[in-house]
Amino acid sequence: MSSRLPDFVDPWRLSDLGKRFTGELELRRMPRLVNVLSNSGGSAAFDLVFGRDGKRRPRIKGRVRAVLALQCQRCLEPLDYPAEASFDLAVIEVDEEAVSLPDEVDPVIATEGRIGLRELLEEELLLAIPQIPRHEAAVCKVDVSAMQSTPIASESRQKETAEANPFAVLSELKPTDKN
Repeated sequence: MSSRLPDFVDPWRLSDLGKRFTGELELRRMPRLVNVLSNSGGSAAFDLVFGRDGKRRPRIKGRVRAVLALQCQRCLEPLDYPAEASFDLAVIEVDEEAVSLPDEVDPVIATEGRIGLRELLEEELLLAIPQIPRHEAAVCKVDVSAMQSTPIASESRQKETAEANPFAVLSELKPTDKN
């Protein structure tokens, strides 16, 4: 077990050795993640285990957790989001190998025979962020019940609109026949 996370690794070698990495990684070291955060302070706790599956494919099983400083998209106030991701990855060299993987396993491509572990953890955290981050309704500063949709026009107004000819204005512009 190692707490130091190397930038790049040979997944085949580490899978043969059954290597394990656990520790923390500062969020500021993940540039794509920092772009979506309102504050890059803090760190992500990780646990990565390398091994082989029944078909001798290199596998990476792991988990990453962090509290991410996001912005609530409802009230635009800060939101501390507890992001957590568990993953089971099979290392492949070309895209075509992904079709033969079991459904519960995701592929990860080893470029030039190596994998960037920091980028892998960063990707998993990015995938753990909800599409629209927001506080729970009871905690949010915006009254959610006031945001409920209401009819724009009353029933009688809708009937008037439906009965009126939308082209009636054009008939007024039409020249009159003066014989």
